[in-house]
Amino acid sequence: MKKIIFLIPILLFFISCSSDKNEEPEEQVTACFEINKETFEIGEELQITNCSVGASSYEFNFGDGTTSSEDSPLFSYENSGNYTITLRVTSESGKTNTASKNITINLIENNFLYIPVLEGDFIFPINFSYVNNSFYYIENFQNIFSNGTNKYNYVEIDLVNNSFTKKYISDRDYNSGNAFINTLDDNNKLFYAVRSLSDRINSNGIILDSNWQFQSGIGSSTKVIYGSLKDDENYLYYGSFRELSTDDLYKSPSIEIRNGIGVMNERKTFNQIEQGFIGDLIKTDTGFMAFGGITNPIDFSTFDDYRPLIIFLNDSYEYVSHVTYENTTISTTSNNDLNGSFHIEKLTNNYVIYSHNEFRIINSTGDEILKTNLAQQSDIQALVSLDSEGFIISTNNYLRKYDVNGNLIKSLKFNGRLTPNLYLKDNQIYFASGYNSNYTNDTGDFSVIKSFIGSVDKDLNIINLN
Repeated sequence: MKKIIFLIPILLFFISCSSDKNEEPEEQVTACFEINKETFEIGEELQITNCSVGASSYEFNFGDGTTSSEDSPLFSYENSGNYTITLRVTSESGKTNTASKNITINLIENNFLYIPVLEGDFIFPINFSYVNNSFYYIENFQNIFSNGTNKYNYVEIDLVNNSFTKKYISDRDYNSGNAFINTLDDNNKLFYAVRSLSDRINSNGIILDSNWQFQSGIGSSTKVIYGSLKDDENYLYYGSFRELSTDDLYKSPSIEIRNGIGVMNERKTFNQIEQGFIGDLIKTDTGFMAFGGITNPIDFSTFDDYRPLIIFLNDSYEYVSHVTYENTTISTTSNNDLNGSFHIEKLTNNYVIYSHNEFRIINSTGDEILKTNLAQQSDIQALVSLDSEGFIISTNNYLRKYDVNGNLIKSLKFNGRLTPNLYLKDNQIYFASGYNSNYTNDTGDFSVIKSFIGSVDKDLNIINLN
């Protein structure tokens, strides 16, 4: 009997050990992630490292309405503010756990230089470039409280001392979204602006001496000059022209061939195109490619059926052929929409053309490879080529980077509305941009446009100019 009693505890011990071996350990799931820092700029990518344990699925909530199911996503913010990033993880059996971190996105405006203004000033850039070791922009200026103050200014930018020097160019009549200035071989300055009303478009030009004093005017209703390109000893002034001696009242694409002091030696007018213009011109291996537009005239002052245009010229500036793009979504019928920016740039493999928030990638014969339309049309926007790295354009409020095939790589919300040029220097991209601003005084509420200077790197990371 004693032997049987002794065996019972031993049996119970073995049963207990066997039962312990069959029990599953309790499943553990822990949400964990790290961020490379706590303060970022708008458009700067967050580097997230996931350190979660026991998770089979992930859901990041970035606090701005955006989520991601990737385990270690890359993300950037479009707007400044304080955000809470939350990670919710789930195990295979359905258990969940969460973790969160707080970050700050700095105001993008803190990185820009703002042009000083007085109450009622309405200013925006219609050209931006670099000359004599300084950036400058041409300013379209008016004051909404003062009559007779519409004018063009040359604004020199000192990025070392964060200061601006304005030089008066001329009064401004009509509307204008495009202008340029060249320093001639005799140190005089030749200025042209595209000016328009809804029913007309032409250019006015002036010559200033080396001290910015007026010398003479070159106003003309028979032509439009959009810009110039230096070719060896020649300067090619491109736009459109019509002969006064003809019955044809419509302007055809044209190039004026001038010498170093601005004197025209010859004009090439491409009458193969009844009504059209050249808005930008580049040199190629076989001659030149011109980008502009062609329209269907209704009468002397109006048109419809706007289409982007490419013209091929040989080395002697003679017409070879042209291509029009019938599938455009640009629907303008106003000359006011033709006084802005037009851009053509060479990529490593093809070309890109851009105006009115529509860009095309084309090959060397003008065949369309890709067309992209952006949401809002604007006639003062910019394009810069990064060669094999793609290109960057400005749109309303955004800078966007694309690869050479036209695939969007990154967008940066920088809040600029009117951006005539992007200038690449020392691997940085500089720009002047106009933006909307509202204010209130004793007489009411007012809307104006003000301007700022900014810079980004080739990956659209903001560079602080202050």
